[in-house]
Amino acid sequence: SDRLTVTAGVRADAPFFDSPRTNALLVTTQILGPIDTGHFPSGNAVVAPRIGFAWQLGQNRNSLLRGGAGVFTGRPPFAWITSAYSNTGQEQTILTCRRADGVPAPTTDIRKLPSRCLNTTALPPVASVNYFPSDFRFQQAVKYAVGLDHDFGNALTGSVDIIHTRGRDDLFVNDVNLLDRGSNSEGREMYGSIGSDGVSRQTRLDSTSFGGIYSYGNVSADRSTSISASMERRWRSGANLHLSYSWSRTLDVMSMTGFTSSVIYRNNPVDGTLAHRILRRSGRDIPHSFAATGSAPLAFGMTASFFWRARSGTPFAYTVNGDANADGTRGNDLSYIPLAQDDISLSNLSAYPALDGFIESQSCLRVQRGRMMTRNSCRNPLVTSIDTRLSRKFFTTRGRNLEIGADFFNVANLLNRSWGLVRETTATETAPLLSISGWDAVKGRPRYAIPVASNGEAVLPPVNKVAPDPSRWRMQVGVRYDF
Repeated sequence: SDRLTVTAGVRADAPFFDSPRTNALLVTTQILGPIDTGHFPSGNAVVAPRIGFAWQLGQNRNSLLRGGAGVFTGRPPFAWITSAYSNTGQEQTILTCRRADGVPAPTTDIRKLPSRCLNTTALPPVASVNYFPSDFRFQQAVKYAVGLDHDFGNALTGSVDIIHTRGRDDLFVNDVNLLDRGSNSEGREMYGSIGSDGVSRQTRLDSTSFGGIYSYGNVSADRSTSISASMERRWRSGANLHLSYSWSRTLDVMSMTGFTSSVIYRNNPVDGTLAHRILRRSGRDIPHSFAATGSAPLAFGMTASFFWRARSGTPFAYTVNGDANADGTRGNDLSYIPLAQDDISLSNLSAYPALDGFIESQSCLRVQRGRMMTRNSCRNPLVTSIDTRLSRKFFTTRGRNLEIGADFFNVANLLNRSWGLVRETTATETAPLLSISGWDAVKGRPRYAIPVASNGEAVLPPVNKVAPDPSRWRMQVGVRYDF
C-alpha cells in the first residue's frame, strides 16, 4: 500500500568442490569407524528464506517502523576448507627434534628427508588428518530485526534498532582420535596422562597410524543480541553530527580464531569437553560502544571531519602454559583458581603468596576461586580513539574534481605521548598464568609452577600494559580524482 511495503524472497546456495584424496588406511580402520577423506560436502544446498516490511506511521509519515526475519548465507570459508585437501594424512607430517634428540642436517633433496631424530630409535611421526563429514552444511545466520526511524523536524532524526541472531550449522572442530579418560580432581576433562617431567602423552584410539584426526562438524548454538540508538543533526551550512550507542551480547561455542585445525584448537580455550564445549561469551563480544562522527566546511573550500569511539575491551581468560588436559595442544587449557595453598599442587610453594595476591587483585579471578575459570570471563580495559580528516576539493572542467586529504589516526597521541594509549592484558583470548611442571599422583591433578625471575621473585602476567602498535598516532595523505 502507500504506507506499507512487504518484501519476501528465498535464496539457495549449493557450493561444488573437487574431492580430496581418500586415505585408504583410514577408510578401512575399525577402531575409528570408516572415515573417508574423499567424501566432501559438495553440492550440499542451503536454503535461505526471508521476509521484511517497512511501515510509515504518523499523520505526516514522519516515522518508519521496519523489520524482518530471515536466514542469511555467506560464502564458504575457503581458508578452513583447504586443510581437508592438504591434510588427508598422505601429504605431510611433522618431525620435531630438540637438541637432546639430535637435529638432522637440513637438506633440499626431497628424496632424503629425515624421518627420525639422530639420537632416537623411535618410529617416524604419524600424520594428522582433517576431514569434513559428507553431511556437513555450511553455516548460516538466522536474523530477527526491528527498527524505528523518526524525523523530529529541524533536520534532526533518530533511530532505534534491535537485532537477534542465531547461528545455524556453525563450524565446530573436534579431534575424534582422542579417548576421554574422565575428569581429574580439578574438574578438568583428561585425554591422556602427564608424566613427572610435565610432558603430556595422549591416549589415542589409534596411536600407531594417526595423530590428531580433526573433524569439521556443525553445531547450532551461537547467538547474539544487539540494541542500538542513534541521533543525527544536519545544518544548512553542510555540517552534520551523528551520535550512537550500541549494547550487545555475543555467545559462542568456539570463536574460530585461526585457519587450520591445530591453530583453531590452540586459540580456543577448552571450556567443557572437546566434544561438548559450553556456550560462553565470545572472543568478539563488545558489550558497549559509543561513537560520534561529524563534519563541517571550513574556509578556502576545506572540510574537517572526525570520528570518536569508546568501546569495551575484548574478553579473555587466564590459561596454563603447557598441556593440562593432555590433548596434545599447549596453551588452550583454562587455569584452575585455587581457594588456598593446599587447593593447588605447586612445585615452588614459596611463590604462592604472590599468586594469591594476584588473584585477589583481579576481580574476574577472585570470584572464581575453587574451580576452573570460565572462558572469556575477564576483560581488557576500555578503548577510546579519535581520528580526524582534513580535505580540500579542487573543481575542474566538465564536472570532474580533484580532492587532496590528510587523515590523522589517534590524534590524542599526536597531541600528547601520554594520551591515546591502548592498554590490554592480552591481545588474544588467553593469558598464561601457570606452567605445568609434573603430575601429583596423590591428589590426581597437574603439578604447576609459578614462573620466577633470576632474583627469585614470582613473574605473573603484566596487567593492562600498553599495546605499542595501536597506541601510536598515524597519518596518511591521499589524492582522489573523480571522473
